[in-house]
Amino acid sequence: MEEILNRLRSIVIDVVNLHGEQPIEPAQVTATADFYEELGMDSLMAVALFVEIQRTFRVKLSEEQMPELRSLEQVASHILERANGPSIAGRF
Repeated sequence: MEEILNRLRSIVIDVVNLHGEQPIEPAQVTATADFYEELGMDSLMAVALFVEIQRTFRVKLSEEQMPELRSLEQVASHILERANGPSIAGRF
């Protein structure tokens, strides 16, 4: 799970720093930090984030899930569920 969280953290930092008005520091991106309220993501950044997550982890995320998955921890749990267990971490 920790490896997935680290990969997700890197993706979030890249997306926010590329598309956001203000850069964020890695320390701000905790496992439970809310993408929208704490990290300043907007809906366009969320789309870019979810596209990158799907590409990196080879999982399918629907648009309906985007508002519900608001932190690294929630996304990591969802990825593990979709991959049928923690063995996905070994692929990265």
